[in-house]
Amino acid sequence: MLVSLVLCAGLLISPWRGHVDDTDAQLYQVVARNMARDGRWLDPSYLPSVYPHFREHLPFGFWPMALAIRLFGEGALPVLGLLWSLATFALVGWLGWRLLDPWSAVCAVLVLGLTETFFIYGARPRLDPPLLFFSTAAAALVLNRPGQIRSWLLAAALGAVSCLIKGPFGLLPLAAAAAACAIVERSTKPLLLGVFATLLAAFPTALFVWIDHIAGSGSWWEGYGRSQLLASALGSRTDGSTSPFYPLLSIAGRFWPGLPFVALGFFRAARPAASDSKERIVATRLIALFNILLVLELVLLPGRKWWNHALIAYPALALLAGAGAGAFLRQLSRARAVVAPALVALAAIAWGMSLAGFGAKFLPKPCVVSTEFAGPLSEAATHEPILLVSSPTNWRMIALLAAERDLFPEPAESFGPTEQNGSRGRFALLQEKLLVPSSPSWQEVARARGWVLLRRP
Repeated sequence: MLVSLVLCAGLLISPWRGHVDDTDAQLYQVVARNMARDGRWLDPSYLPSVYPHFREHLPFGFWPMALAIRLFGEGALPVLGLLWSLATFALVGWLGWRLLDPWSAVCAVLVLGLTETFFIYGARPRLDPPLLFFSTAAAALVLNRPGQIRSWLLAAALGAVSCLIKGPFGLLPLAAAAAACAIVERSTKPLLLGVFATLLAAFPTALFVWIDHIAGSGSWWEGYGRSQLLASALGSRTDGSTSPFYPLLSIAGRFWPGLPFVALGFFRAARPAASDSKERIVATRLIALFNILLVLELVLLPGRKWWNHALIAYPALALLAGAGAGAFLRQLSRARAVVAPALVALAAIAWGMSLAGFGAKFLPKPCVVSTEFAGPLSEAATHEPILLVSSPTNWRMIALLAAERDLFPEPAESFGPTEQNGSRGRFALLQEKLLVPSSPSWQEVARARGWVLLRRP
């Protein structure tokens, strides 16, 4: 198990030798940076001209990032993401060991670790890594079939943390695990306890938003409660996909090489081998039901869907894949003699390739902000405004300028006299298609990949 975790750590750090451009991660980096600087722990902000009061997510998921920045600087953010993901690996391995056997646990960890989407995004300053850990931990306590009420209360507490990080998505694994236990045990007790635990887990988030509504500014109630949660649930937001099958398509396109082993896990749940113990059969079927219910929740909720929403099912899918692959390995009489040295060799290869920079090959070409425009933009002062002209608004470029250069982009959809004369900064970055004759006060300094950088003399 330890070797598997070392291998996964080597994969997680593989992108670090390249230049990472990630709109969400860079947006969250700026929000955490501002929180660390100004100490507004309950009033996060993004940019003066874009989300000066950031209400897309609750502030609590940014607290660990802001604390890491205060203690160690922004360079600690990828390490923080790495630790969250390694904790999730360890949790998946522990649960696989408890429910199934050591081989299944190792296979589950390896399947999750070798999934490109997971190791590419797992060590970045995103909200997904802590969300996956706490939501999976809540479900793990339930799948371990606790007999004491304090275990359910602890599951509710872990679910509450995941809900505070990213809203109702943090509750889905807990609810699916309770329902799966009720079906396998043919008892309403786990279902009732699951409903109680899920409602209890949702209470802190609901209380925070409600207190803001009745005694605060109301910005969380409107910005997060209505414009984010309600609009996403109803599918009235224009971003994302409204197709109910989008989570399935995302999993089908991204959860490799695990999908064949997931199919094998479903097969072993439906057709157990003669050598399988009763406990293993029950555990495999429990895990299979957990996956079905969790993915069904993703399909039905919410109305607006993104690919990273499906990440919450990855640990569960890895467990099912481990159940299928582990059953096969157990039947190999010489498996330990073959697999253990192979894992050590793979871990060494993973670390060697990561340190050599091979992981950069998985990343897109570095952005113009860090390459062609890096020289001129280095002259800009910290927090200097920069006019950003794009149509539609290019959120990626906003995040790049804010995170990498610590500038304050001012979005505009045209470069007319109002924008040319009204900008407070020395620089303007335009999409080439929107470039129009400008006043003599602006001079072109660089042009690359559809963008033009102007500067006042």
